[in-house]
Amino acid sequence: MTELMNRQIHEIYIMFFCGISIMLIFMARDFLMSYCQRKRIKYFLYISSWMIAGFLFWRFLYCSSYGRVSLPGLISMLVGILLWKNLIYGIISSPMTYFSYRAGKRDTEEEKVNERQEEF
Repeated sequence: MTELMNRQIHEIYIMFFCGISIMLIFMARDFLMSYCQRKRIKYFLYISSWMIAGFLFWRFLYCSSYGRVSLPGLISMLVGILLWKNLIYGIISSPMTYFSYRAGKRDTEEEKVNERQEEF
């Protein structure tokens, strides 16, 4: 392979994982914001997640092509984001949602079952 092909493959590879890591930051933000009660903390988490995402984008872009924005790099980042949203996030969020729902509702459901058994 030529040097140009090697650079482009390296750039696509790096920017693909940039998209995945940015979406990981946003998933962590959404998870933390769901447990926060104060609006100021939610605001701080929201702003800081965008700042971290911008910093990550800048670092990945510098690592992949010394700060030069290119079309293949942006497309591979968008593919990483779409892959995260459609495949990885669905696999991770389904069990987490199920177990967090079950952990919070366990006592009330057990109490309902016990009440139904006592009625008979």
